Amino acid sequence: MREIDITVIPAISIIGYNRPDSMKRLLDSVARANYPVDKIPLIISLDKSDLQEELIEIAEMFEWNHGEKIILPRKERMGLRGHIIENGNLSQKYGAVLILEDDLIVAPDFYHFVYQGVNYYKDDPAVAGIGLYSHEWNGYASAPFDKYYGDTDVFAGQFSITWGQCWTRRQWSGFLSWYQENQEYVWNDNIPERINRWSDQSWGKYFVNYMVKNNLYYIIPMQSLSTNFSEVGQHSPIPNTVHQVGLWMCHNRKFVLAPLHMLRKYDIFFEPVFEEKIHGIDPSQLDVDLNVSKGKKKEKPYLLTTEKLDYKIVREYGLEMRPIELNILYHNPGKGIYLYDTRISCKNYNKNKYGKWLYDLRGFHFLQLIPLAVINMKQVIKIKSKLFIKKRTRKSS
Repeated sequence: MREIDITVIPAISIIGYNRPDSMKRLLDSVARANYPVDKIPLIISLDKSDLQEELIEIAEMFEWNHGEKIILPRKERMGLRGHIIENGNLSQKYGAVLILEDDLIVAPDFYHFVYQGVNYYKDDPAVAGIGLYSHEWNGYASAPFDKYYGDTDVFAGQFSITWGQCWTRRQWSGFLSWYQENQEYVWNDNIPERINRWSDQSWGKYFVNYMVKNNLYYIIPMQSLSTNFSEVGQHSPIPNTVHQVGLWMCHNRKFVLAPLHMLRKYDIFFEPVFEEKIHGIDPSQLDVDLNVSKGKKKEKPYLLTTEKLDYKIVREYGLEMRPIELNILYHNPGKGIYLYDTRISCKNYNKNKYGKWLYDLRGFHFLQLIPLAVINMKQVIKIKSKLFIKKRTRKSS
């Protein structure tokens, strides 16, 4: 583990639109936090809205004792994507910028992590940024996400980090150059379908495409240093708590970091990236789809999955240990995970479609799940109905 060369003090940019209460909550958590240095620029950027004057008043009343405070009330409506892009550009002025949207709160050591992480990884060309949010839920597979805990306080992931992310001048310049040539969004089969369907206001789907196409990663804390309230806004028609995660409530911690090549990695589908041979098979010859969320986007001769398919089974592993990749790394005997040779067709009977579900649900009883299923169905019908009526109204007008 090498020492950190401290040369960059990231600015903090807080993004607001029309949620005064959310802004107060975020600013309160920022005020409570620990800071290793002074002279930290704080920018409060407020998109144009009917509530902008109220938000300006909140920003003016907020006391910031760790550097310069700048309030930027935008004169015209920018939209979320334009707002994020504009504030990402602040990295060019300050050397690095941490973006916080108003539906977040941060843990006490959020800035310690960013400060250390930025300066440790700033020269690694394969690092796209530093993330504060650490997922506990894989939304693309509707399954829990269990991480591999090793010797460090971080891992590497290609997930969309939109709930607290920091970019250096170099990292942002790389994305911005790509973005300026790819503003007309093109469907990408190598990312989750759900991301492709995100709204035009999403900047995150552009950044994900940039990372995947260039094989880049975020550095992410093992435990989260921000959490998301998923309040009603541009991306969420109803409030929910699915993305609420536990906060790492440490104080003035010296985080354990390591070079990217030493970290465990996860791809955009939350699948482990194996860098060691699996059953003698080189990772370049292996597709990994343990969450069964990649659909037909698999082209390599070998496939590791929990899905029962009609290919020759080369090796089986038990589906018991957590995180799921430990079953493979420990050669756990049993059934539930299958290593296939996809070049050889072979009829496999007794297909168990529910093994992974039971693994993910752990101890839930079906009587507990029925009411939740009904509630979820009602919410989906309500949202779909509103979207249908909205679409019909637009057509008729």
